[in-house]
Amino acid sequence: LGRAVCAALKGHDLRVLTRGTAGAYFDPKNQLWVGDLANTNRLGRLLVEFRPEVCIHLAWEGLPDYSAAACRVNYDLTAGLYETIDCRFVGVGSCFEYGDLKGCVKEDMAPKQLGLFGATKYALRLYGERLFAQRGREFLWVRPFFVYGPGQRQDSLLPMAYAAFKAG
Repeated sequence: LGRAVCAALKGHDLRVLTRGTAGAYFDPKNQLWVGDLANTNRLGRLLVEFRPEVCIHLAWEGLPDYSAAACRVNYDLTAGLYETIDCRFVGVGSCFEYGDLKGCVKEDMAPKQLGLFGATKYALRLYGERLFAQRGREFLWVRPFFVYGPGQRQDSLLPMAYAAFKAG
């Protein structure tokens, strides 16, 4: 998702926080901040200096690890980001937030039998909505369904199925 978002925002003044390099998709006039969300002091200083109009948060560390430990780490990192920034926010949830709903799902449907990963994402949305509302800041939350494309992890379902198909 990060590559597609950076490509779509080409021409805008971006700062990208990354654990590694952003690769060829990244517009060189923008800045890479190498690091992670755990260093909120450094991130806070960088954000004060940059003063973004909007923060787009796409990170979830450790996928496809959906364990309680991974969910807790990611909840804490995202909540820490919420508390560090002071601008409009766009967060990325997951279709897992709908739980065991079948058929056509709608944004206003209550989740059903959420797993731990879906419940964590759902809780982050609720927490973010309330926190940003208290501050009078806009909070948007999107839920992609089974993203696939260039840059996809090779151990994800569709790249693995494609590789198996090509291998006969």
